[in-house]
Amino acid sequence: MTRVAAVAAWVGAAVLLAAVLFRLPDTVRAMHSNADLAAPLAMAHLLADLPNSAAVTGNYGWWNGLWVVQLLRPLPGDTLLASYLPLAVTMLAVGALTLQARRLFGTTAAVAVPAVALAVGPNTWVMNAAWSGRAPSWWAMVAVGLVLVAHAGRVGTPASKRLWLATGAAVLWGGAALSGDALAWTSVVAPAAGVAAVALLRRQWRQAAVALGVAAGVAVSSIAFRALAEHQGYFQRPSPVSLTPFDEAQAGAGNVVVGLQEVWRGPLNSAAGATSGYLGLLLVVVAVAAGVVYLLGGTSRSGESASDADATAAGSTAAAASSKDAARVAWATFWTGVAVAGTVAFAFSPASMVNGLPVARYLYGVPFAAGALIALLAGRRGRPALVLVPTLALALVAALGIARQAPPRTPEARVATLDPILAVARQERVTRGYASYWTAYPTTVRSGFRLQIDPVGTCPASNGQLLCPMYLHYVDRAYEPQPGIRSFLLVDTSHPGGGDWVGQAPATPTPVARHTVAPGIEMLIYDHDLAADLVPVTSAGDALQHR
Repeated sequence: MTRVAAVAAWVGAAVLLAAVLFRLPDTVRAMHSNADLAAPLAMAHLLADLPNSAAVTGNYGWWNGLWVVQLLRPLPGDTLLASYLPLAVTMLAVGALTLQARRLFGTTAAVAVPAVALAVGPNTWVMNAAWSGRAPSWWAMVAVGLVLVAHAGRVGTPASKRLWLATGAAVLWGGAALSGDALAWTSVVAPAAGVAAVALLRRQWRQAAVALGVAAGVAVSSIAFRALAEHQGYFQRPSPVSLTPFDEAQAGAGNVVVGLQEVWRGPLNSAAGATSGYLGLLLVVVAVAAGVVYLLGGTSRSGESASDADATAAGSTAAAASSKDAARVAWATFWTGVAVAGTVAFAFSPASMVNGLPVARYLYGVPFAAGALIALLAGRRGRPALVLVPTLALALVAALGIARQAPPRTPEARVATLDPILAVARQERVTRGYASYWTAYPTTVRSGFRLQIDPVGTCPASNGQLLCPMYLHYVDRAYEPQPGIRSFLLVDTSHPGGGDWVGQAPATPTPVARHTVAPGIEMLIYDHDLAADLVPVTSAGDALQHR
């Protein structure tokens, strides 16, 4: 029965992977339609073209993404490369975690990692596996977990140079992620500290020192990366609608269950999505319970928790058994820490009041942790089929939903009629424009950067009569007026406007031409650069004040 369940689970995981790969182009198109996720692509082009500029991100600083996208720009097809790369690296991270699970728990158990982690589907990936999502923090979490488990498995033997190099790379990338993402404390630093604490209880002094060193190294390097980012003009500015101010904790435990379901609700508003949500929630609960139970037993088993010195003295066979046990305990500690710390942080922050797909941004470590801990449970003696059957069900239901429904594009990116905009731009000989935040960057990217459209919105207390630059996700020099050029403004008259929307034409200046490019969307042409008429942003945190 176990062999049949294992083969079936691997087949299910392969079907799931095929569905995810099939939907990758749709996933990228959905990312391009989302202003938050298209922003790094557009802003990196601006930063490369406008030296000595300052860039301001929002709730968390994703300057590591801006760095990578700028490095890719000289390459052919750089936009597609920059779009697919975070998705590809995320799948490689799942693959690396699967290989380590196979070494620790066997081939049968390892299938749980891809079956659970990939089952979140493209919808969750749209919100995470992007440069301004939490993809860099995903990779840091997996990298730190991999190297800590590898070190734990070296009881009685020195770590190789390759492992130390990998450890250094994991620490540096962890620091880059933590420098702008406070949630990396819950997904990287806290679990690493937990590994150190359990190693101390097991009298594994070297492993404890390594884990503490990794946690401290990530924290210290994050300070250096943040200083480097600010030196280069990259700043993090909390949004007025910030969802995760950890210093203002609120009770939100009641929404944790709904939030965990949302992570696996692959295709929204479908039976497959609902079923995936329930199965994912079930596996998360079982996974965390398995991790806690394993740790309670692992830290008390005197025969299996030998210290480094004990293992060396016991001979090669005993050392090998002790090394594998130590690695398994480190695995259980790290991934239980990720699941628990991430869920607790979500429960006691305003993010727990969020509903729907955005929840995936704040529980982003849970899919990896659930897969890792289900692998641990399936690898124990007993009846792994009891674990593999619901895992197979999740993989197949998710694959069905992913194959049948493409990830949704952001509804606010209404300018799906790109051709009329390009036609008017050619007719009026304009390439420089402005639009609401939800339209500007997606249209810029989808135009192949033939248009440069920067985000604007109606100024507070102006009753929609004045335009201001965007208050986050912007490059300051993009709003410098360019002499001798014409420009345009996209106005969505179907929206009331306000904040990051342009729902009506400003009172002044007067456009020289008007074109309707889509129902409810007008393209206003001006005989000068409209940047000259924008009201400067002078509130605290504005990039111009930092320069």
